[in-house]
Amino acid sequence: ILETMQYGVHVNEKGEATLRNGCTIDQVTRAGVLVNFGEADVSETKITSDKTGGSQGIAARGSTIVVSSTEINNIHTEGIELADDATATISDCYIWNCTVGIRISSSSAEVEDCTVQNCLDAFNLYQSAPNITGVIMSDNFNGVSSKDCAPGYALKDCTIGRNSQYGIYAIGKGMSETGTTWTFEGDENGIARIIQWWMLDVNVTDKDAIPISSSNVIVRAANGTKIANKTTDALGAVRDIELEGHRVENDGAVVNQEKYQVRIEKGERWAEKGVTMDTNKVLTVVLGEEPDITNSPWFWTIPIIVVCIVVVVVGYWWFRIR
Repeated sequence: ILETMQYGVHVNEKGEATLRNGCTIDQVTRAGVLVNFGEADVSETKITSDKTGGSQGIAARGSTIVVSSTEINNIHTEGIELADDATATISDCYIWNCTVGIRISSSSAEVEDCTVQNCLDAFNLYQSAPNITGVIMSDNFNGVSSKDCAPGYALKDCTIGRNSQYGIYAIGKGMSETGTTWTFEGDENGIARIIQWWMLDVNVTDKDAIPISSSNVIVRAANGTKIANKTTDALGAVRDIELEGHRVENDGAVVNQEKYQVRIEKGERWAEKGVTMDTNKVLTVVLGEEPDITNSPWFWTIPIIVVCIVVVVVGYWWFRIR
């Protein structure tokens, strides 16, 4: 039993560590197991904290770890974090009451038959391609949050239910998902069973391909709801507008993505375009020249008013003379 310390076990620079057969690491303030460019095998172990001090359960950077039959709970940040090309095999673990159950950044992992509950994100994935099989994710805010993950990132035979916001929130493509059960003891996820988001860039130029800065870029959903209202930068660009893609609701209804409308305005010039995730990730819009003043509806306003006044005055005097 290791208790009340900053680090339970620290493995550094090609070192190796093995924890098994009922080890307990309790009340850590930094990390139960920290592995920097080394190896660790953790099994039948319990790691806890008092959720202060930015604590982590197991943190591996540029390392290879195996974690099995282990309970990790009451952790301030990540139950398990993999970063900097770490690799991991994680199986039969119970992770609960952490900010993030398992965070994987630019790393790889095989995660099997685990339960992750009562976290902000059960899984938080960035530029990684883990295989997640037979995992239960319930009572979290999100089951899975992922961004820019590589092809091969897969969920198979998982149970994802009773998460208060999203079952899966994914930015970008790359994910495959099969055999998932989308309820947990009869309860659904809060908003959507599976939801995929994507990022849209808009470039605005004139007919000579010169960027137009300070243009308004307004994005609306098919029902007219305004999604974004941004201004182009010095390069004539607006980057990373988050848009919703295809959705499958908790009841199994598939909601195909509808076309978004993008309106660009600069003075009297404007343009409108429709975009969908499968065809438009970068939208380039060419605005024409400033319209001639005679094209403006206001150009004829004054002459028309003058004519109307003349007609009224002439008519008045004509009737007076009669």
